[in-house]
Amino acid sequence: MPRLVPALAVVLAACVEQRTQGDDLFGTWAQIDVPAGSAGTQWVFRDNLTFDRTGDLPGSGIFHVEGTRLFVEDFPSPQGADSLAFDYVATRSHWLENAAFADGPVSGRVGTWHGVFENIGDPLTVEYTVTLRPDRTVHETRHITGPDRDQLFDGEGTWSDAPTGSGFQISVTLTGPGGPISETYSAWRLGDAIGGPLYERVSF
Repeated sequence: MPRLVPALAVVLAACVEQRTQGDDLFGTWAQIDVPAGSAGTQWVFRDNLTFDRTGDLPGSGIFHVEGTRLFVEDFPSPQGADSLAFDYVATRSHWLENAAFADGPVSGRVGTWHGVFENIGDPLTVEYTVTLRPDRTVHETRHITGPDRDQLFDGEGTWSDAPTGSGFQISVTLTGPGGPISETYSAWRLGDAIGGPLYERVSF
């Protein structure tokens, strides 16, 4: 394992004291419903608050949890290092990355969901709200902020069951600075949140 730089060592020492937070993640997890042509991603979270990530996004580093928020920081490497924060939901069998929690009453997937993603290294924050309607239409907003950056994207789309797997797909066209952007992405529901990717437990 690469040697910890001093700043990371301080963070790791502080995180060990919070070991009871994030213990629901300890173990090995494999991505489900992996798209064709993709290797998928596998996470290993250890009780010393280090992780390994293999597959499409390989890396190793440290993590800690504050409530429902997961902070991951890669060790320095030639590929660069991520320092990210996002909410998650974990059960004994599955965990959901990039969780957006229910904002008001929901029924199945229908309702309004709110999430916040942070790229601490940039720094950059994306606060987003997705409303899934019973007629399978979607309204989505994304507010992106950072140093000298404050951009709002807003748009409409549709949602549908995924052709394969257990999730669903959202297709949306967002309008903001620079004009419209069209995206299609996959999501899953776990507990009181939607998000993704979704992982299943391989081992404790």
